[in-house]
Amino acid sequence: MGFFGAPKRRPSARRPRRDNVRPTSSNAQDAARLDYDTLVARALNEAGLILGTLDGVVGFAESEWSVDQTQGVIQFKNRSKGTSASGAVQIVGSYLPEKRSWLWSWAKPSIDAKLTRNALQVKKYGERNGVPHLVTPSLTCEPDAAWELGAIACVLAGDQGVYRGDADGTKMVMNFGNLTIRKL
Repeated sequence: MGFFGAPKRRPSARRPRRDNVRPTSSNAQDAARLDYDTLVARALNEAGLILGTLDGVVGFAESEWSVDQTQGVIQFKNRSKGTSASGAVQIVGSYLPEKRSWLWSWAKPSIDAKLTRNALQVKKYGERNGVPHLVTPSLTCEPDAAWELGAIACVLAGDQGVYRGDADGTKMVMNFGNLTIRKL
């Protein structure tokens, strides 16, 4: 079972071509009509497929990352691969591992309101479908639940991927749109 009662599914071993990396869901409105268990399974599958493919190009684990809230842009720099990637960003929420605490971005005043759109879409889905943990500002949960919530936001918004970055011990969970990849 998933972190909030949904079945867990492993990402498919089939990888999309690198020149055609985009979510397998071309219609976020379709995702919003799914029941919760199906939405979670789809979100985790898509996140695994897309991130696995992009990681081969960008190398997220070795990349430095930064977010410009004013511009609404996330940037990754991987000096060992000699690549830079940037794209539109949405901040879904933050996770404090030592407290096992999740906080949605819409409940965090330090997050620019324009960067909470995806999190608000999840909240709206939770309200329509009676899913309490999607509308509660803060939660106690296991670490990988933050990834699940980020994947749900990504699918509902039709974004390209999910990233969980460390910011002084806090795990920031973000969605990004199409990335522009360049050589450094």
